[in-house]
Amino acid sequence: MRPVDSAATRRSDEIARQAEARRLANLRAAELARAAAARTTATPVAFRAPVDQFDRAPVAQRVTTPAIPTPAEAAVRDSAKVTGAKDPAAGAKALADLLRGNKDPAYQQALIGATQATVTQWAQAASAKKDEGRPAKDQLVALVGSLGDAAQAVGPAQAKVLSAAFGQGLENKNLGDDDDELGGAIKQSVKDGHGTLFGAQLDQALRESGKNVAAREAAKFTFEGLRDVRNDFEDARKKANELGGQLQGLLTDLAAAGKSKEELAEVAKQFRADHHEVFDAFEQSGAKLASALSGAAAALQNLNGVDGLHDNEKHLRDESTKALRDLPDLLRTTAGSQAVADALVAQGKGQPSFLDAVPGIAEGLDEKDRGPYLDAVTSGTLQAAGAVATQANQAGNPGLADQVLAGLEKNGRIFRVDANTLAKVVSNLRAPGAYANAVAFKDSYAKLAAATEGLPPSFALGVRGVGAALGTVGLIGAAGNLGQADLNQKIQFALGVTGTAIQTADVVGTALGILGKGAAFSSFAGKAVPGLTIAVAGLSAVDEFQHGDIAGGAADTAVAIGTGLLFAPPPADIVGGVLVAAGTIFKLARGWFSGEGDGGQEQDTQKALELLGVPSDKAKLLRDLENGRHYIGRFIGAEAAQLGISPKAYLDWLVGLKNDDLAAVVHVARTVEHEKDGTLKVGSPDDVGNPYFGETTVSGATALLKAEGLVPPGT
Repeated sequence: MRPVDSAATRRSDEIARQAEARRLANLRAAELARAAAARTTATPVAFRAPVDQFDRAPVAQRVTTPAIPTPAEAAVRDSAKVTGAKDPAAGAKALADLLRGNKDPAYQQALIGATQATVTQWAQAASAKKDEGRPAKDQLVALVGSLGDAAQAVGPAQAKVLSAAFGQGLENKNLGDDDDELGGAIKQSVKDGHGTLFGAQLDQALRESGKNVAAREAAKFTFEGLRDVRNDFEDARKKANELGGQLQGLLTDLAAAGKSKEELAEVAKQFRADHHEVFDAFEQSGAKLASALSGAAAALQNLNGVDGLHDNEKHLRDESTKALRDLPDLLRTTAGSQAVADALVAQGKGQPSFLDAVPGIAEGLDEKDRGPYLDAVTSGTLQAAGAVATQANQAGNPGLADQVLAGLEKNGRIFRVDANTLAKVVSNLRAPGAYANAVAFKDSYAKLAAATEGLPPSFALGVRGVGAALGTVGLIGAAGNLGQADLNQKIQFALGVTGTAIQTADVVGTALGILGKGAAFSSFAGKAVPGLTIAVAGLSAVDEFQHGDIAGGAADTAVAIGTGLLFAPPPADIVGGVLVAAGTIFKLARGWFSGEGDGGQEQDTQKALELLGVPSDKAKLLRDLENGRHYIGRFIGAEAAQLGISPKAYLDWLVGLKNDDLAAVVHVARTVEHEKDGTLKVGSPDDVGNPYFGETTVSGATALLKAEGLVPPGT
């Protein structure tokens, strides 16, 4: 007896099943169309003036209001806009617009079902020869791009139905590499930031229907497009990180030299403006990669653990993994944070999201990278959730706030928190009125702090930041026009929890970042947080710059301000000298995986000093203190400490010197020994410097400058 070809049998069964499903869907669509037509048909009645106070005409003669169609009936009605479009590109755009405009799952499912035959016809045209009806290049790219938009609008499950309908119209052959062929159009749609999910599901649908050659082609072009998107993002990230390192060093030194928070903020703001092209490219490339995450997760779900994959499909699987490994850096962009917020909302509705794939990505990392990866994703995810929740509450949409917070409960493996504890924490944040006024805020936050004690620090701090942000906007909403001093007092009252390793200042910084991020999320709630400026002023009550030394809080806060502003797109800004952006989160996530280090160039030092009021000739001399690395502030701070005065007083004295005397001080300063990181060697009080040879210590330089009379009066 001849053996049965099980693979061929399965393919035949699958093709038959799909054909039967299409037949039933078309029958159902026709049935719904007839029902909708019957329900909305009314006989016109000529105008008849009323003869009395009451209309006593027979009921049958009255014009009745058409019944409201069900979502499925509305979808069948709207399908005519797709099936009756002038060309495939116009039809695909209409389909994408309708699916984005109506998120009801029943509507989306019915619309895709009612247009399947048309989508199959589009595929036949898109894969035809150039002289046999294939659309022109622009039309073909527009067609595939709109199908990508449609897939993004409906999520993985319905995207697979859509791609299966398209795959039904493709032959089992190559799709064409040129940019005016279907394969090139698929790659371009992925590069444009909206085709990864459609491409991943098309590969899966084609494989399941036995069209392995076409499936490999779909995987190839999806992989190549995704690789280009990821490379563009990582190149932009590297350039942005290098500039971020330069500014960090610059601000650290200026802070050590006694410059105020407001002055440093102005330097950071100008630096951002001077280099905006680099940071704009980082944000724009991040937006494209963020839109690809759902497709990357779908590809991993389709391909992980599958034997016998073609090399193209292995490449797609591996590239999808790399894309999701970039999530910590993507969370520094507005688009990345918003994508995570969307994912949380989907999870809050019980739907899958790309966050489901994150634990698997973490497991594939080296042990030394796994913790930092999960820390960064945890912090960024909580920040995104808090930003949406505060915005939604302020906009009068508590349902959205509840959904995004509910989504947090689905991510215990990311947070490394057990399900029961996580449910308790999220319940605290979701409780109606929990953060609505000062008393409720204090009580809820105390319980939140107790519930998070001993949990992973990134989770505990992030959650407390969400609570503080919710409480801050709650205070503003409850009290109306609240003064800064009063708000300061109420916030300190509410956050005054003792017996914890997490300091109030850390919580304040995290909450500040959440509110700043929320200002960029107006698309969720429709408007920015009312009273944001005064909220920021209240949250920044702890002035770390009063320390005035490099070992204190000044340097960390300077770095937070500088780095945060660089990576925060408008409307992030400086308010009262404080950054309205997530400095704490940015510090945690910046370059965590690539190992990209801080830059050491001093090219912006002179401009920064000039912004602070230092004359250009003296700013140039002081810049020469850099000697290849940032340590101008370190010398000023160390020398001031030797003389018993403030760094600011010492810098003011330097600026007042004649140029020749200032040059002499700079010459001595350049002889001071320093480590690779710029740390100066202080030495002992007995050290004596030599201006002509060898290196010396800070103490030696002080002795030499005193001998030359180059010290401030009275020291």
